[in-house]
Amino acid sequence: MPKPHELERRIEQLKLQNIELAKEISQRQEEIQDLKQSINDKNLLLDLKRKEHKELLETVEMYKNDYVQVNMLPNQINKECDKLNHEVE
Repeated sequence: MPKPHELERRIEQLKLQNIELAKEISQRQEEIQDLKQSINDKNLLLDLKRKEHKELLETVEMYKNDYVQVNMLPNQINKECDKLNHEVE
């Protein structure tokens, strides 16, 4: 059986180790919270970027449709002119 002073020394060592482990656990929990917050921030930014991207795609599609409409206009005007010319003749 160990001597009493050795037991006390061992108890003190274990207490110190326990305190160090508690500090490490606390530090790791803070790191985890920081990482979670960082992930949440990134997700919010990503959602914002996705929304912006979607809006830009819709705008591009709208301009594309407008372009097609405007591009077809001269042909339509030519057809109407031809039709009017035929009616005049």
